[in-house]
Amino acid sequence: MFRQIMAGALVVLASGALHAEEYKVLADRSVNFDAIKTFRIDRVTITRTSGAKVKQANIDGLRAVTRAQLIKEGLQESNEVPDVMVTVTAGVDASLHTRETQGMPYFDGGHWQILPQDEQETDPTGKPKEVKYGQGTLQIDLRKRDGNKVVWRALIEDVVQLPVSKELVAKFVSNAFEQYPPPPAE
Repeated sequence: MFRQIMAGALVVLASGALHAEEYKVLADRSVNFDAIKTFRIDRVTITRTSGAKVKQANIDGLRAVTRAQLIKEGLQESNEVPDVMVTVTAGVDASLHTRETQGMPYFDGGHWQILPQDEQETDPTGKPKEVKYGQGTLQIDLRKRDGNKVVWRALIEDVVQLPVSKELVAKFVSNAFEQYPPPPAE
């Protein structure tokens, strides 16, 4: 029973630390967002501090997720004369990392033990497994075509496990657009 309580407490603590995303949305309240009907994604950029090369598939995936979300919000893509231009910038500072032991630690018999991850495993003192984390940032800007003025910006920051999954990126983009369109100015 004590093991289950400790395991549960560690899971709760870890999930709180790893899911502390911060969302900031800034909008020009003087803009009539109901008049914005079309968009064009003009730039998608992904950077990494580790110097690792960014795959074109990752850039294309981020572009596709953003496009799908904008269409879901009722906008149409237009390469001719769009109402807003969209810029997406993402980055990961890959300098964060942590090491995990083979299994879950628990206190028994007056000292700490390590619970094997696999019930078939008989020696729980195996080599620790390294899991990499980084500080991820995603910024989405909607700029008016005339004047290039930013009318809506979402900024999302979170500690993410590397490599970042497509599902997590889709979740971040979706959460950012929960505040689109912003309520009109009073």
